[in-house]
Amino acid sequence: MLYILDTDVLSKLRKDEWHPAAAAWVQRTGWTQLSTTVITIAEIQCGMVRQMPSHPAYANGTQAWLDRLLEDGRPSVWPLDLPAVLTLARMHENAAPRNFVLPDRNQRRPKTTGDLAVIAIARGAAATRNVKHFGEISPAFRLPGAYDPFAGPWAVVPAWRRP
Repeated sequence: MLYILDTDVLSKLRKDEWHPAAAAWVQRTGWTQLSTTVITIAEIQCGMVRQMPSHPAYANGTQAWLDRLLEDGRPSVWPLDLPAVLTLARMHENAAPRNFVLPDRNQRRPKTTGDLAVIAIARGAAATRNVKHFGEISPAFRLPGAYDPFAGPWAVVPAWRRP
């Protein structure tokens, strides 16, 4: 099974943000099965830009970490390609997925769970972390799987795990 690391999971692999359960899961799974998206990279980059005025050392350290990660090709980075964009358009016009756009008081703009989900759908991969919202998307748009590496449960169980 291929997995797409969302922003929360990927950032918890940084030394300053380390999450032992996520790190152990990544080690067990292996980098060949892990990817992320251009959207996740953009979200991390936006966070660094926001942190630069008040926390330049943290922002520079995060930039160096991200640069090393991308240079190593771990994880691979998937684009928001045509199949994903077509799914995204259908998702925007469908009333079924609730909470497709999430208000977040810590964000300047509304956050969407659809961007990562549509890439997961287009690539046949399981999405990670935001399992509640991925679970709401999946009945209308067949998400291959949704897994929380911090806690372990599958919110959307992939076909290979079903009895």
